Amino acid sequence: MLDFPTICFFVNLLVIQALVLPLYYAIRVSKWQQALLAITGMVSLGVITPRLLVFYVPFWLFVALLHRVTCWCRGTRIARVVFVLSLVALLVPLVAWKLLPVHFVNLFNLLTHHFLWTYCRPLGVIDSIKDYLLPLGLSFATFRALDLLIQTYVDAIPRQTISRILAYGFFAPVQIVGPLVEFRELGDSGNAARRFRLDEFVSGAGLVFIGLTKVYVLAFPLRSSREIFTYADVNPTLTVWLHLILFTWYFYLNFAGFTDIAVGAARLFGYRVQGNFNRPYFRSNIQLFWANWHMSLTRWAQRNVFVPVGGYRKRTQTRAIFATMMTIALWHDISIPLALFGLIHATALYANRLWQDHPAAKRKAPSRFNTIAAACATQLFVTLTFPLLALPMEAIPMFYGRLIGLEYAG
Repeated sequence: MLDFPTICFFVNLLVIQALVLPLYYAIRVSKWQQALLAITGMVSLGVITPRLLVFYVPFWLFVALLHRVTCWCRGTRIARVVFVLSLVALLVPLVAWKLLPVHFVNLFNLLTHHFLWTYCRPLGVIDSIKDYLLPLGLSFATFRALDLLIQTYVDAIPRQTISRILAYGFFAPVQIVGPLVEFRELGDSGNAARRFRLDEFVSGAGLVFIGLTKVYVLAFPLRSSREIFTYADVNPTLTVWLHLILFTWYFYLNFAGFTDIAVGAARLFGYRVQGNFNRPYFRSNIQLFWANWHMSLTRWAQRNVFVPVGGYRKRTQTRAIFATMMTIALWHDISIPLALFGLIHATALYANRLWQDHPAAKRKAPSRFNTIAAACATQLFVTLTFPLLALPMEAIPMFYGRLIGLEYAG
């Protein structure tokens, strides 16, 4: 099972966009623009491997059906039951993948490839030479679909056409690495077609350039830092610390770079998708860090978990904080290390909330030195939790032992 080279997806997407954009802006009817967006996304996925289309086309048609059913049931006695069952149905593939990755991936590939080989032999032949086995983009697709359904249930989104939902689901720039966009960012209900604007095009191209710079100029030289999680036991403590710090910057710059490319590519189509990172490592406390790290996921969790659980009510804010952070953590993977990651960050957020409410924190504005020291302490805390994202449970004690100088085998 090979890691997917994200840059290949964006190179293919930018080439496809160069061919599609003249037609896209020549179209004067919104619904046909939406249809072209959906087709562009399908082609981008099909270039990776056709079997992805066998999964995602039924998936987003199912989402469109659930959206319609939710609209029909809204205001009736069965609305809540239908809504809950719909959420569960959408979560089943993602949860199955997280809990049983080997079995799910094997079944996913066998069924989708068999379908192509049986009903569309030319695509089956192409699919058979593709090495990418993972259901790429499933986490993003599932959470975007959940958000659409939740907003439909609370009557924040009116009934939409299938073409608009497919355009949202297959919007190519955000399929693989996000951001985790809301339907309202892409699925506006107006009938006016998008018009070409030079300033938007230049801005989008600039974001793509910035993203490429982050990935290839800033992050690429740090890529070897990933190996510290494999070879920590044979490296001195100082080396482990240095590579761990470099890895946090590699992870951030690489992820932020690809999302900048995605936001820029979206802007080329005339859509202003919100950014995903805003200098998170320079924030002076953990709350500000999470307000500026993977912001689309944080906004999703705040909108759909923190607020409904009672985050703005004093007596329920603690459980809301923990529920929100556990959702963010387990979105990445359902595992003990990620559960620990969520618990640690939730505890830090709760402690920060208590400190912000303490009179001593409100006496006077912090000095520049204190602000810088707080930012360094925040990054150190985040850095120390990164191994929980990268290591299996059995390797975690050894790695943290190396950080304090234990069991050096060099």
